[in-house]
Amino acid sequence: MRSDKVKIRAAVLIALLFIVAEAFGQQKMATDAAIRQAVKKSWSASVKAFAYDTLRRAQAGGPFSAVVVTADGYMLTVAHATRPGMIYKIFFPDGRTALAQGMGRIDLNEEQTLPDIAVMRILDAGAWPFAEMGSSGNLTKGTPCLMLAYPESTGLPLPNVRFGYITDPLDRNKFVVSDCTMEVGDSGGPVFDLEGRVIGLNSRCATGEGINYHVPVDEYKKYWTSLVKQQNYTKYPEDSSITALSHPALSPEPPLPSLQLEKSCLPVHIISQVNDQPKETAGTIWKTNRNGTWIIGKSSDLGESPVIRAAKRKDVPLKVLARNVENDLVLLFSDERLTNGNYELSRHFRADTLALGNFIYVPLPSGQQKRGVVSTAATNMPPRSTAGYLGLMLIDKNDVPTVEFLDPDGPAGMAGIRKGDVFVRLNGAQPAGAVGFSNELLKFPPLQTITIGLARGDSLIQKEVALGERPVPRATHASELFEGGKSRIRDGFKGAWLCDAHVKAIECGAPVYSADGEWCGIVIARFSRTATVILPASLVRDWLSGPDRPPF
Repeated sequence: MRSDKVKIRAAVLIALLFIVAEAFGQQKMATDAAIRQAVKKSWSASVKAFAYDTLRRAQAGGPFSAVVVTADGYMLTVAHATRPGMIYKIFFPDGRTALAQGMGRIDLNEEQTLPDIAVMRILDAGAWPFAEMGSSGNLTKGTPCLMLAYPESTGLPLPNVRFGYITDPLDRNKFVVSDCTMEVGDSGGPVFDLEGRVIGLNSRCATGEGINYHVPVDEYKKYWTSLVKQQNYTKYPEDSSITALSHPALSPEPPLPSLQLEKSCLPVHIISQVNDQPKETAGTIWKTNRNGTWIIGKSSDLGESPVIRAAKRKDVPLKVLARNVENDLVLLFSDERLTNGNYELSRHFRADTLALGNFIYVPLPSGQQKRGVVSTAATNMPPRSTAGYLGLMLIDKNDVPTVEFLDPDGPAGMAGIRKGDVFVRLNGAQPAGAVGFSNELLKFPPLQTITIGLARGDSLIQKEVALGERPVPRATHASELFEGGKSRIRDGFKGAWLCDAHVKAIECGAPVYSADGEWCGIVIARFSRTATVILPASLVRDWLSGPDRPPF
């Protein structure tokens, strides 16, 4: 009788676990769908901006972000990026551009930029796409949130998606705090709830990736009548004509569950020697059978005499079979069988691409998992970190690519190129505009000599310049001081995705899975505070399974 009761209790418990698991799965899928829907709803209103000199027709300041909130073109942004009366150029995700003007700005403390509130308005007439203003007063700790903004490090023309949770609805400085990660260029960008309504505007970040401060949207609504005037306020305006809209309280959500994977899918911890120093990285088991185990990883982080480091067993030596410079991949081999049975990762391949906002999971050698969302569509990443260094910056003045900044000790300065020179040709080519010339320069490695045709006044000049090694600037801003730092080789990839998972540089080489457990790529680089690079599974599989595949 007791045995029957135990069996009945066990059956009830199993049934309850299935119900809970199914409900949790439905919640996860609902959140995933809600993120995609919120992105779709708010995408077209999330814009990039910079100060613009209309006489020279040239960029006159660093890029920042904003969001359009009315059909006639009023935008919310932050005070430290704008000034009343100044002209700004606005870039929409659909490719449209417009001119805007700084309106009201509230800055009680210039040094600390508090409360960091500002409004702009588009000068051109039109019915502009806009996002609904929500309410920040109903936020609670654990409320999910979404960011659409333009981090300066990626330089992409479309907003990057990031996901997180509210960690403090209102701190002592009257900011909303979240772990939705931001960096330079994201300032003024919108944070949305999962209904696609604006709840805050990016102000600043701390060193820790999970500490990001946003101006509550209710502050903009409270002082709206004053903010639509061109005036700089050093104290709060007296009017508060628009009160916070009444929305239901936004409930917190439990953390998303860890992804359950086969043991053989987990990554391995690899140690090797790079420049006579020990270097850590991760690797992913690609294939195992009675002949041994094949592992893929990040080539530039892996040097001589690699071994798998495990906590409860001796080091497993690895042999380097092949390297793929284009995608920074390496194929390793051990004659030990590291998993049970025969296994090949390509059988778990996800054929379709992930959508913006889809969850991804990165299992690590430690047994932990990092979670993120897909931030961009597949994109080509020019090799900015590894290309040769010329030592100048071009901008379009009067629609021609002109030297705006010059490092006097750089290759261009030493060759006699001056500020104000106009680029005409580069190795015989004539790219279009400053962006075209800048992208063409990325094709050349350090030490290569290039020929530049310049216009200086009425004269045409030709210069031969040997490119240098790109200097590594000293990190001083909080957005550059995140734990683990950037990968040494972090760009130059074609068709890669960016995600917002906080994967350390030494964890690159680990596998990436979709929320339904399908393999969709490997982490190939930590690009910046907000961006981790995923090399799609199709590129990895094509290298290892194509006609030029390395030896197995």
